[in-house]
Order: sequence, then C-alpha cells, then structure tokens
Amino acid sequence: MAKMIKLIAILAALTVLFGCSSNSNSNKWPTNMDTLELIEEPEFTITGKFQEELALNNPTSMIWVNESLYITDTGNDRIVVIDREGNLIRSIGEAGNGLLQFIKPTGITADEDSNIYVVDSGNNRVQVINKDDQYVKQYRVDQFPYSPKSSVLHDIVYLNNTVYVSTQTMDQSWATIIAISEDESVQTIGESISGHVVSVDDYLYFVSEGEYKKVEEGLSFESGRNYLLRILQNNEIGDVYELPYKYTAGGIESHEGHLYMFSKRYFSIDRYDLEGNYITTVYRFEGELDELMGLETLTFAGDDIFVLNSMTNTIYYLKKDKQ
Repeated sequence: MAKMIKLIAILAALTVLFGCSSNSNSNKWPTNMDTLELIEEPEFTITGKFQEELALNNPTSMIWVNESLYITDTGNDRIVVIDREGNLIRSIGEAGNGLLQFIKPTGITADEDSNIYVVDSGNNRVQVINKDDQYVKQYRVDQFPYSPKSSVLHDIVYLNNTVYVSTQTMDQSWATIIAISEDESVQTIGESISGHVVSVDDYLYFVSEGEYKKVEEGLSFESGRNYLLRILQNNEIGDVYELPYKYTAGGIESHEGHLYMFSKRYFSIDRYDLEGNYITTVYRFEGELDELMGLETLTFAGDDIFVLNSMTNTIYYLKKDKQ
C-alpha cells in the first residue's frame, strides 16, 4: 500500500510538472491523434560509448563547439569537455554561486563566436563563457521559482541577440519559454508548455514533451499529444504542428534544413521537415529497457551525432555511415 501511495504521488508530481494545455490557444491546436509508423533507414553506427571514465552524474545537455563536446554534468555542478573519442579534455567550474560556479547546470548552447551559454539553473541565471573558458557575462531570471527536484530552467537557444530558455516546473505561471534580451529584460512566450527549443535560420522552434489536460483543480491527465511550435520574430507563437500521438520528444536539433528529434517512446532519432512532417528514422536504439530509459538528448558534431543517457551517465557517439 505504501508503494502504491508513493507511486501515485510521483505520478501526480509529474502531471503537474509538465503543465496543462492552454485553452486560450484551443482554436489553433490541431487534433490529429495518429501514432507513428517508423520508416527505419539507419544512417549511423555506434562507434563510441563513454561512461565510467567521465564520472558523470545526471548529465542533462550537450553542444559540439570548438571541435569539442561540452556536457552539462548536472549532478556534479560542472561542465565536462571531451573529444570525439571520449577522452576527457578538461572540466569547467565547481559548485557555488560565484562566477564560473554552478548549481544544477542544465541546458547549454553556443553563439557564432563560439561563446558558451550555460543554464545555471540553481542560481537562476545563464552564464556566458568564451572559448578560453573565461567568464563573459550573465543573464538573470531572479523571479523563477527554482526547486532542485521540481522546478528548473532547462533548455536554451541564443538567437538574434536574445537568450531563450525553456522550463520544467510545477509553477504553471512559469511553464513557458523565457526570452531574455541583451538588457536582461524578461519576456515569456506561451502558457503551460514544457519541452525543448532549437533555432533554424532566424526562427525559434519549440517541441513539447507532452500535453496535460486539466480535469479539475490539482488534477490533470496526459493526453498523449505533442506539438511543434514555430515562434515568430516578435516572440509570438506562429504555426502549430501536431507530432505523432505519444511521440514524446526528448530533444530536438536542426541539421541541413531538417529537424531531428529523439523519441523517448521509440528510442529513435527521427528526421522531420520544418512543418513537423515525419520523414524517416535515421537510428533506433535497441537493448534492455534499463539501458534505454534515460536516452533523450542529441547534438550534431558535423555529420555525426552524440546521444546522452542521463540515467546511466553514458554518452554515445554515432558515426554517419558512408553513402
């Protein structure tokens, strides 16, 4: 009985964490509920699996820049830098509240000058580091209700001199995309949405991890629906595309005019066009469930792909097959 009560509590927390869909946009949202039939056309081969040697603890995100992979080592409050072969180059930062110190770093991205933007979630800020690992500046989001287990700043994109950060939070007023301008003014985009962001040309795209419908106060259910949003340059939600039913995107990247998403249901890397139409599955992980759970985040390194498993603290290197 105690285990059942604990399970119900966990499910209830997860339900609140990812939010409920907004009724204000109900006339815009599609209503398709078709599941995905995978078209598997593998284009990659796993050539590297890096785990114990990196001593990661609940890593969250990655970015390939300066011919190196930068990983937010969330549980160890630092950034880990490795090469293509998984060799540790260096680590950046330590636990704390000062410059180049972190509390629960999550998202990471880079700009055209190879500056690194780190979501320092526990300190309610984004820290910017140059390619020489020197502190440049920070963007603060002091109002955000940080909680280490239930409310964190999450994914990040730098676009048009603006920092965009997605959230995972139980506070629905902050289940949104946060836009921080150069003068550190803060604007929010959307309501009750939680997921991942990526830039394509001058546009921001957002993919949700799911949709939760509010039944009554404090009670929601998961509808199984997922959306891809295109954010206009005025920071308004533009086009809304529905993804396959119960797809559950764990991460999104852009490459050569396409979107690539990792499905936490199918454990697959899938190619989509910019209108959310599924094209093909370029790689699908297979194995025991305890090895697959936690797979979610991907990033490109040239034509190759790194995939992160946050539960097993593992980085996979997928080499593009020669055509």
